Amino acid sequence: THRGGDVQAVSYIFNGDFVDRGLHQLEVVVLLFALKIMYPEAVYLLRGNHEFRMQNVAMEKLGFKHHLSLRMPEQTMLFDLIHAAFDWLPIGALCGGAALVLHGG
Repeated sequence: THRGGDVQAVSYIFNGDFVDRGLHQLEVVVLLFALKIMYPEAVYLLRGNHEFRMQNVAMEKLGFKHHLSLRMPEQTMLFDLIHAAFDWLPIGALCGGAALVLHGG
């Protein structure tokens, strides 16, 4: 049954590719990290191929590294700090004991 979209009522799995997409990449990452901190048992973040450093660099002007250099040029360590957190993300999750969730790349 549908219980609504409130994170206090349902759990969410975010299946990677949080970055290398659009103008609000940094805001997306900050929001997802905040949700994970606030609701650790209801929000699950999985690592997609774009949460790997080499993928961000390979994207060049469309990539997260370039995005951060434009948005926050004085914060040269921010890319590495965010990726240090990405390094801890799992690449898969078992949902309800019945469905394996993996990012397809």
